[in-house]
Amino acid sequence: MPGCCVPGCSNSTAKGFSMRSFPADRERKALWIANIGTPNWEPKANSRICEVHFSKEMWERVRCDGKQKLKCNAVPTIFPFHQLDTNISFDNHDKGENHIDGDNLANDKRSNINLLPISQAYLNASMSTNVEEEIDSKKQCEELRYLLRKSEQTCKKLRSTMKRREEMFNRIIVKSDRYRRILKERLKRLRESNQNYEKLKINLEKIFNKDQIIILSGNDCKWSYETIMRALDLKDTCGNNNKV
Repeated sequence: MPGCCVPGCSNSTAKGFSMRSFPADRERKALWIANIGTPNWEPKANSRICEVHFSKEMWERVRCDGKQKLKCNAVPTIFPFHQLDTNISFDNHDKGENHIDGDNLANDKRSNINLLPISQAYLNASMSTNVEEEIDSKKQCEELRYLLRKSEQTCKKLRSTMKRREEMFNRIIVKSDRYRRILKERLKRLRESNQNYEKLKINLEKIFNKDQIIILSGNDCKWSYETIMRALDLKDTCGNNNKV
């Protein structure tokens, strides 16, 4: 299981700690190495730094799946073992147990002095970037809330319009159904009347001719030649009953 490469840190994935790989960017990678503080050391391909060396400002928000990622400009800044090693070195030097070269100590101090401003500047830039990102995210959230409220209002209006139209269509359907039943009943009565008319017409044609039927129907009609001839024949047949 990979463990933390920071001197004095024994955290590993087996102990439940999350490990982070060194960045591919050369400048950030050099800053990570400088902050670790190990002289003449270069990380290997499998070198990792555990999560405890990164402050809260260096992390993005927790995702829905519970995972959390480092920000693109994150650098490790928490190294409690550095101070512990420095105190031990000074104690040993005061006791005379180990001899420390003055030039090396001066070089270490200069390296530490140069390191702190770089880390602090980078940290300030990171915090400024975080503030800007937070402001942008708040603006985006406000815009999304506004769009959401607007869409909800639009949906409410559409639902109200759909409800009114549905009620109107239902009324039209009810009226159409009522008119259909009325027309169907009228058509039935008309068919019955037509059948009665046809029967009556057939019976009348058996007794009267066409001119007589027209006269009986109340319409003006001129006597046809056929009617006149039949009338004369009927007169001749019956004879003249007038007495001289």
